Amino acid sequence: MCFNFNRVKNLHKSLKSIVFFFLIITSSYTYAQIPSEFKTEQDSTLTKMEKYETSVYIASKSILSKPIVEKSAEFISDSKIVKSWLEGKNGFGIPLGGRFYHTLSNTNHQQYLYSVAIANYMLDQKLNHNRVLNCSITDNQIYREQVDVKEVRYQAAILFLEYVKNSKNNMKIRNVTKKFLKSYKKGEFETDFFKYYGGNENSTSNRVSSLK
Repeated sequence: MCFNFNRVKNLHKSLKSIVFFFLIITSSYTYAQIPSEFKTEQDSTLTKMEKYETSVYIASKSILSKPIVEKSAEFISDSKIVKSWLEGKNGFGIPLGGRFYHTLSNTNHQQYLYSVAIANYMLDQKLNHNRVLNCSITDNQIYREQVDVKEVRYQAAILFLEYVKNSKNNMKIRNVTKKFLKSYKKGEFETDFFKYYGGNENSTSNRVSSLK
C-alpha cells in the first residue's frame, strides 16, 4: 500500500486553515464582548450618577420652595442630600463668594440658601438642558471672571431673590441686600449685579452700599 504524502500535506494545510479561522472568530468575539461589557458597566455608573443628581436637584428645589423649618424631617432630609453633594466629589466647582454673596447674613440661612440655589441651578442646567457648567478652575484665568462662574453666581442670586420676594418665606435681609431686591423688582438686577461684581469680592464695599 502506497502512503500518499500529498494527501497528508493537504490535510495538514486544511487543519491549519481551520485553526487559523477559529482563532480569528474567537478573538473577534472576545474583542466585541469586552467593549460591550465595559459599556454596560459605564452606562450603569452614569445611570446611578444621574439618579443621585436628580435626587439632589429635587431636594434643592424643595428647600427653595418653602420657609425653613429646621427641625422638620423633610428639611433635615433634603438638607443632608444637598450637603453631601456640595461637599462631595461631584465633578463641579462650587463658586461661592462674590460681592452679592457677602451681602447675605450667615446667621439666618441666607448664605446657606445661596449655596442651595447654586446646586439647584447647576443641576437644572445639566439634567434639564444638557448643559454642564463645571465652574472648575481654569489656568491663566481669574476664577470670578470665568463665564460659567459668572452665570452660576448670577442665576443663583436670582433664585435667592425669588425666595426672599415671597413674603410667606419670612426672610429678613440686610439693607444692602434689600437694594439688590429692589433692583431685581425693577428689572435692573443684571446691570447692578455685574456693575458691582469685580474688585475685592470678599467685601461688600461702599460702592455696593451706594446702590440705589
